[in-house]
This record gives sequence, C-alpha cells and structure tokens, in this order.
Amino acid sequence: MNWTDLAGPLAKVGGSLLGGLVAGPAGAAIGGRIGGALSDALGVPATPEAIANTIDRDPAAAGVAVRQVEAQYGPELVAYAHAQLAFAAGLARDEKAEGWTGYGWRRLAGWSVPVLGLWQLLVGPLVAALTGQPVTADFSAFVAYAGIVTTFLMGGHTLKEVMGRK
Repeated sequence: MNWTDLAGPLAKVGGSLLGGLVAGPAGAAIGGRIGGALSDALGVPATPEAIANTIDRDPAAAGVAVRQVEAQYGPELVAYAHAQLAFAAGLARDEKAEGWTGYGWRRLAGWSVPVLGLWQLLVGPLVAALTGQPVTADFSAFVAYAGIVTTFLMGGHTLKEVMGRK
C-alpha cells in the first residue's frame, strides 16, 4: 500500500483536504508528512497500512483525528504541495529551455530498452536464422543495460520501489 492509497479512506472519514493532497500530483512526496502527522494523532506506526486499518476499525475516532490534523497542519501541507508542484514545473521549464539535451535523454534512454529488447528477442534471432550469423549480444548484457536504464537513468524510482518493500 502506498500513501496515495489513503485518499479513499481519508475522504470517508471527512478528511477531504488530506485525501485530496495524497491523491494529487504531489501525493507521493507529501504522503510521508501527512502519514507522520496522522500516525501521531492516531497513535499508530507511520505506515499507510496502519493508518488505513485504524480508519477501518474505528472510523468515528479516526475522523476526529483526521479533522484535527487538517485543522492544525492543513495550510502548511497545502503550501508544501504547492511548493512541490512549483518545483516540478520549474524543473520542466528549465529542461525545456536547455533544448533537446535537457529533456531528450530521458526519452532516448526510455525508448532504447524496448527497441533493443525487440532487436534482441525478435529481429536479431530472425536475422541470425536467415544469414547464419549471430547479430545479437549476450542476453545478460541486455538485461544489465535495461536494469541500469530503468533503475538509475529514469529517476531511481524503480530501485526505491523494489528495495523499499519489506
């Protein structure tokens, strides 16, 4: 379960502000802050699962805690979400201003994996079958390249997602 998954349970107990923030574009970034405040108010660990379970078990008490967190931290959380969006918009604007080198490398890296995969798995073996000459690299080299691209060049979210699970 991710922080963004809390949007529905929060809305059910009257936490439309917090639910909207975690469901919005800055939800993943702001979820930890919201989760920390909610865990303190509810007296549970700061995980989406623990908070969702508490909301399911006692929606009335959870609703009181959620509204308390909204009243206490709402303006700060909204400002944080706006800052996250402004930062992302500024980064996109800066990359666009740099021209192709500012943003195109992500597209190139992203498309290189399926194109090389298609070559490695379909076109290369077909050419090898027709000509008798191998035209593909060792498959483990392709897997290593694809792993590097998806893990590091594409933002590191894949690595965080895989390694962050318990």
